Amino acid sequence: MPKPQDDLWKRVRRILAEHCENEGMVKQNSSTTKDLGLDSVALMDVITRVEAEFGVVIGGEEIAAGVLETPGRLLEFIQSR
Repeated sequence: MPKPQDDLWKRVRRILAEHCENEGMVKQNSSTTKDLGLDSVALMDVITRVEAEFGVVIGGEEIAAGVLETPGRLLEFIQSR
């Protein structure tokens, strides 16, 4: 039986993968900018989609704290809400 965090990871990964050429590149420890190549426009779309899908708010403080540095950090942030 899949764990709830597995489903959560699949959903986060799907959102990020829409901005990458290769979904296989989306790992929890990938850099969203260096490894995945997301620019500021893509990151804003990710924020908007994550907020809508998971009912969370990613504000300036969270961004400054590095929530978007890696998919794993983003996943941890969502899980903590």
